[in-house]
Amino acid sequence: MIMPFSWATLFFDQKMQLLCDRCQECLEQIIGERCITCSRLLSQLSADHYQDQVCLDCMKWSESGRKFLDSNHSFFVYNEFLKDMMARAKYRGDYILLKVFAQYFRKSVLPGSVVVPIPLSEERHLERGFNQAEAIGTLACIEMIHALTRVHNEKQAKKNRAERLNNAQVFQTNGIDLTGCRVTLLDDIYTTGATLNLAAQELKQTAGAVEVRSLTIARSTGINF
Repeated sequence: MIMPFSWATLFFDQKMQLLCDRCQECLEQIIGERCITCSRLLSQLSADHYQDQVCLDCMKWSESGRKFLDSNHSFFVYNEFLKDMMARAKYRGDYILLKVFAQYFRKSVLPGSVVVPIPLSEERHLERGFNQAEAIGTLACIEMIHALTRVHNEKQAKKNRAERLNNAQVFQTNGIDLTGCRVTLLDDIYTTGATLNLAAQELKQTAGAVEVRSLTIARSTGINF
């Protein structure tokens, strides 16, 4: 249940508890040993699915030659409660729900890094009305630059894991020079890592970034490879 709010609390009261205690307890924060590359909780994996604090998915990303994202940090497990919460925020216009996560992002951006929200395609932006990654940064009062554009493609939610992992490049830089820069990407959910890796590839190979890391609200629990 969302707590009552006003426009003043939406934009200025950064410490207000937006969820009731019961709903707050349904958010499963990632605490304990996690994959040092993607933030997957290692306690959710069998012993043969990780080594030296790196999960099998991330090892296979490295072996594939398609790993460009240096690391991802997620704050919560993508459980059923959070799935419903994100659906309400993204597809039913409950924008205020994203403010629940603003403090986590604000405290975790790497100092000195260039912050880039993962963009939506123009078609998807018109359909949804806002970009959730940009919204998170705005609500967290994080200065961002729009270094990437995205071509229209099928919704990620409609693709199976194999299709997500084999995506062609969907991002383009906007002519910005990030030579020597460290970049922090903002997005909502880390599922397979495909979207973030494609964004990191473009930022490194075209714009010249030397390091690309990401912050996401949640890490999904599925095994990708």
